[in-house]
Amino acid sequence: NDILENTLIVFLNDNGGPIYTGLQNNHPLRLGKLFLFEGGVRVPMIASWPAKLAKGKTYSKTTSSLDLFPAFCAVGGIQIPDTLHLDGINLIPHLTGEKTAAPHRTLFWSNGPNKAVRMGKWKLVKSGKNPWLFDLSKDISETNNLAKEKPDLLEILNGALQKWLNEMAPPAWPSKPNRREFEIDGVIYQLNI
Repeated sequence: NDILENTLIVFLNDNGGPIYTGLQNNHPLRLGKLFLFEGGVRVPMIASWPAKLAKGKTYSKTTSSLDLFPAFCAVGGIQIPDTLHLDGINLIPHLTGEKTAAPHRTLFWSNGPNKAVRMGKWKLVKSGKNPWLFDLSKDISETNNLAKEKPDLLEILNGALQKWLNEMAPPAWPSKPNRREFEIDGVIYQLNI
């Protein structure tokens, strides 16, 4: 039977710790749950599948929880129809080493008035019109805003983000009127709670 040997088990969280409870520490990542900074969107993922995945291996390329559905379908032998567009990809060939390229070129997030895009090592976070641009390869804590220093890169990331937003359907849930504002680096960050 070897059920455990042939079962893919995945453990992860959907967001960083909630800073508004005072019970979290996302250090060295900035902020936490509900924010689009790394403390809110970067979480560990643990996968175990003894029959297919090497034990004790660390996979350091950026992935998304959106990748789980396509991966589970592939593991279960379920063909995803070509007409169904998914934002996630099948991670299994990446985790086994069959594919060595990064699974994602670009990742996007949207939460009320807050938007973010990550393209390789670069990440743009926006709250309304206020931009933060970070080089995550050198600044995982997102403390050095490069938006004013790199206007060309800011324009590229903002263009990719706007294109993605234009392709998205409006959220199926209503926006909560309970909005709080936080000052971050002298800029107001709006948050729906």
